[in-house]
Amino acid sequence: MRKYKISKEYKMFDLISPPFCSFFFFLSKIIGTSYMFFLKSNKQLKIEKKKLKENKKINLLFYRPSKPTDKVLFYIHGGAYAYKGCRKHFKLCKEYSLKGKVNILYVDYRLMPKYHYPIPLEDCWASYQWMIENYKKLGINLSKIIIGGDSAGGCLSVELIHKINQSQLPKPCYQLLIYPLLDHRMQTNSMLKFKDSPGWNSLKNKKMWKMYLKDSNYLSVNEKTVKNFPPTYIETAEFDCLHDEAIEFCNKLKAEKIPFILNETKETMHGFDRKNTSITKSALRKRIEVLKKL
Repeated sequence: MRKYKISKEYKMFDLISPPFCSFFFFLSKIIGTSYMFFLKSNKQLKIEKKKLKENKKINLLFYRPSKPTDKVLFYIHGGAYAYKGCRKHFKLCKEYSLKGKVNILYVDYRLMPKYHYPIPLEDCWASYQWMIENYKKLGINLSKIIIGGDSAGGCLSVELIHKINQSQLPKPCYQLLIYPLLDHRMQTNSMLKFKDSPGWNSLKNKKMWKMYLKDSNYLSVNEKTVKNFPPTYIETAEFDCLHDEAIEFCNKLKAEKIPFILNETKETMHGFDRKNTSITKSALRKRIEVLKKL
């Protein structure tokens, strides 16, 4: 009998849950790099591949839909700070861009096991600065910047906004967080409850934080203020150890009277949008609707 009432549409992911280890990190980098290499533009969408002059190890993808728009989604992919962006991420960016009518700057930041905190955040910061410096060439409006990401990319998104708020750089008008990782303390009910949930669980989460942070003096985003944060769309998965961290973040936004939309998907697990099911399609419609309205 299946322990968690996850939709049968996700049966494959319910049964398969690969370990958090170097072999799969390496495999993801090979697969993710090959997907990036073969990404091509078409009549509907132009995809430009760029590198930062200051750091050639940071790769960027700029999605530009054929119908001109001056909005931009600065997107940070998930993957536990260790896995390369996968086919899902590139497919989602395509949908966000075409249906949400938005340009997208996708950040291919450096990963574990070689790179640890704060390198991924520093890569995102350097990429954001590059985007601001080149906004005219990119054709974007500095008052229409959205920052978003999934899982670990959600955490980097929030951390990046903290850095932006402490700087003189243009601030984002919106934030898009998909089942975000937000707290290394791991004290929520969902973290205690989902120790063996498929896709991701608290045992893998603990291993990830230990590997990523090492002995650094780190303050989780859920320990910090959200004052001056932009309006936010935040999405959770029902059987996800990260679920309650997102709820706590929403409570912080509510306390500061910052508008937010909370979409708690049901019968789902972490990374559920890897498969194009009816539940995934419904979630995507809500994300895209938000992008269209901005």
